[in-house]
Amino acid sequence: TGLLAKRLASLAKGLATYADTLGAEEWRNTTVVVISEFGRTMKENGNKGTDHGFGTVYWILGGGPRKPAITGHQTDVSADTLHQERDYPVLNSLDSVLAPLLSQQWGVHKSLIQKSVFGA
Repeated sequence: TGLLAKRLASLAKGLATYADTLGAEEWRNTTVVVISEFGRTMKENGNKGTDHGFGTVYWILGGGPRKPAITGHQTDVSADTLHQERDYPVLNSLDSVLAPLLSQQWGVHKSLIQKSVFGA
């Protein structure tokens, strides 16, 4: 419930409509990446809200990705693992998540992707 749930429901509906419009065959050749510009802290602030945080999530969907459902480093959410006991830590860089995906999609070695796309 709440504003975030409503916005995520709208995003989900839009993505489902996009997939349905493409059709099953074209969806198999499609990759969609949804990235938030920032994370949110795990604990409320003094106003019963959350502040901008460090860690975020990347959603990768479509018929194109051939990797496991969960990729990258993960950690339990606990006081010991949170930054300053309130913020999810950054565990994966954008290029470490997207370079292997782009490499797979384009058939180009991931080191070339990291250098040409991300400047790493």
